[in-house]
Amino acid sequence: GRVMGTLVYPNALAGAVLLLMPLALTLAFGAKQLRPVIRAVVIAMSCFLGGAGFFWTGSKLGWLIAMALGGLYLFRLNMPARLKFTALAIVAVLGLGIFTVRFHNYFAAGATSAGARLDYWHAAVQTAAKNPLAGTGPGTFQRPYALIKSPESEMARLAHNDYLEQFSDSGIPGGVFYGAWIVFALMTIGKRVWKSGDKIMFAIFIGLLGWFVQGVGEFSLYIPALAWTAFTLLGCSLALTGNQFDKNPAAG
Repeated sequence: GRVMGTLVYPNALAGAVLLLMPLALTLAFGAKQLRPVIRAVVIAMSCFLGGAGFFWTGSKLGWLIAMALGGLYLFRLNMPARLKFTALAIVAVLGLGIFTVRFHNYFAAGATSAGARLDYWHAAVQTAAKNPLAGTGPGTFQRPYALIKSPESEMARLAHNDYLEQFSDSGIPGGVFYGAWIVFALMTIGKRVWKSGDKIMFAIFIGLLGWFVQGVGEFSLYIPALAWTAFTLLGCSLALTGNQFDKNPAAG
């Protein structure tokens, strides 16, 4: 009952939607050069295809991230604070209500995938502690995990956490440097786009933020189609939002 498209599994498709749907919707709503009827069709198709695909992935973490991003976007809009908080409350109630209905069977069954992830993360921490400087090598989580995993746990090739995976694969320095790099890049882009008012760049930032946050519970970094797209957008965002003073003709 879950869809994945051409990606490796459903949560990867959810990551693609988190990354690209904010930009797609911004472009669709901003396409004022189109005829009204065509623009309405483009908006409707973007909302339905992205929203339905995301819903049918069955991604629980993705759903919660999408709610948080929606709240962040509401605070970016130019409207009275009371109206913002009202809209945020409505989004939270509707989102959590749909989440409860959509995933009640999952929680009734004991949330097995969440328990498995905790076992993967614990193993990643143990592996990093045993190999603090260089880790065990890129993409080798499965080897130490096979030796230390709980007997009842399902075998996994990756830690289902892109950040702990760096500590396990590359050691403590590699994990720290990777995490600091991502946090610094997102903070830099976020500060720039929040002040600039550029809707397209803000949509790209929202997508990047959602994708990198999803990395706390997934392994999208190890899916080339997603990683290349995300880091291309990250680099473009840093370049296009950099030193706006020098790019302003009026500043000369």
